Amino acid sequence: MSILTYISGLSPATYIWPLLLNWRSIISFFPALESSLGGLDLDMERLIQSFLGTWCGFILVSILVITAMVQSIYWAWEFVSKTVLDTWYAKCSVATNSDMYEHILEWISLHPEFKSRRLFLVPWPADISGEESFRIKWKREGDSDSDGEIGIGMPDGDPTDVGRRIKEKEPIYLPVTNKLDFWLGGSYFWMNLRKEKILSWKGYNVPTNFLDIYCFTWNRSNKPIKDLLKMIRQHHAARRSHKTVIWAPNHEDQEDWSWKEVSRRNKRSIDTVIIDKQQLNTIINDFKTFLSGPGIRWYKERGLPLRLGYLFSGPPGTGKSSMAFALAGKFGLPIYMLNLAATKLTDAALEDLFSNLPFHSIILLEDIDATKSMTRKSSEPEEQDDNDGDDDKQKEKKKKQSCITLSGLLNAIDGVAASEGRILIMTTNHIELLDEALIRTGRADRIITFTNATRQMAQDLYIHAYTGTRWIQRQADNANEPSINAEGWTDEDIQALSKEFAAKIQDEEFSPALLQQYFKDFRAEPRRAVRELEDWAKDPRGYRKREVSSIIDAKTDDFAIVKRRYQKAGTEPHSPETIWASQGR
Repeated sequence: MSILTYISGLSPATYIWPLLLNWRSIISFFPALESSLGGLDLDMERLIQSFLGTWCGFILVSILVITAMVQSIYWAWEFVSKTVLDTWYAKCSVATNSDMYEHILEWISLHPEFKSRRLFLVPWPADISGEESFRIKWKREGDSDSDGEIGIGMPDGDPTDVGRRIKEKEPIYLPVTNKLDFWLGGSYFWMNLRKEKILSWKGYNVPTNFLDIYCFTWNRSNKPIKDLLKMIRQHHAARRSHKTVIWAPNHEDQEDWSWKEVSRRNKRSIDTVIIDKQQLNTIINDFKTFLSGPGIRWYKERGLPLRLGYLFSGPPGTGKSSMAFALAGKFGLPIYMLNLAATKLTDAALEDLFSNLPFHSIILLEDIDATKSMTRKSSEPEEQDDNDGDDDKQKEKKKKQSCITLSGLLNAIDGVAASEGRILIMTTNHIELLDEALIRTGRADRIITFTNATRQMAQDLYIHAYTGTRWIQRQADNANEPSINAEGWTDEDIQALSKEFAAKIQDEEFSPALLQQYFKDFRAEPRRAVRELEDWAKDPRGYRKREVSSIIDAKTDDFAIVKRRYQKAGTEPHSPETIWASQGR
């Protein structure tokens, strides 16, 4: 049956099909098309008409018509949607190398709405674009998705099987952000990743990625986006409220120095650092005044630079660095650690690093006496070596040395372009070696002297070591290992024992770090720690508990026996550990 005969009986609307067959009358409305097709001969025209009269021609034309209709509808929808969105949307672009971008990814990874998204990624080792790298993110065992801290946790079971714990960790999955849209607070949001080339300061076009955040609002207000970013930042701050963020210099290029986050550590309580109470109260009051709103206004009204500087001086192990870390934890400040002896560090790089310090932060310079240019000996002429054979070694040594000078550090600390709002903490073991210009008032506003433990400090250290969380009794897995035989005690017992312990200590005889190590050896035996204190004081570094000494003696005896066997074989063992490793112990 002919297609014309079939469709003629369907409805009056189907008479449009015969019109399509009379295609010459249709194209007459388009002169350009008529002129190009006017050269067809009669046989070709009849061939086209016969083809259109078949089912194949009908299907082909139907497909073309439907495709044209769908495309027209799509173009119309794109035009209408673009017109509406251009009129009623707000937009914010976030650089993918910014902290805010990582905060957004963290929020997305923990938001329950995005758990069921079909497209997702694991951000390791690179992001979607392959331009920036991400730190691996793990879910801590036992934590929920909403409040679990990102990091390696401590699960139940064997605490020494670290390799198994790392392998069994489930990574955090992130939905693909260039496919992300959601409703929040009555507003419609969507995110897209965009790559754009910008001109860097070196004159090269460096690809930079941006996360574009759109929000559809009838009043064209950007408040919903601001509220979203504020909520994400508050979410990040709440999850990091118990952490101290540590930053260190990042110099992929010698001429381009910046700060990068290297770790987050649990905040250390200020009570865990045992120093003179009066000194501690002075430092805390200084911080409170400097960080408070009235304190800032006081500096500004008097035209004083908003800077605070400390020099922590004292022997090793007296708590200088621990105090800096504890102060950062108490006041919620980030720590920016700078090693003045770093290779390729120049005065210009130092100035850039100081100028990029955020408002209200701690810049920590440890062991500045170890940098020769900061000491009084730097002005003395160096001895010349006439041995030409060591020239290469001397050149290599100079390459590894820091290039900063004392004047460069002084300009970075309190020069005309020096940043404000930061707190400088310098530590030294030998204050007498430092140049006087470095520690004058204005650069080091206060010099805090840390000493070895006094009797009162030793008593406080003892109380802190044996109150709070306690060790429980544990039997050794190996017969050669000592067991932990926990003594029973109360906090009242510790108060009395601490006085007895302090009475056996001489003022400023041992450093707090050395005493803390002693308490670790007797972490579950406070009474025994008091009894064996006198024996330990005779040789603190060579002292060992009796259980440990017996094991070492056993190793030494075995070593003497096996050593003779090695000597007969013509070889010489290096240490008892070598023998034990060869015996598989």
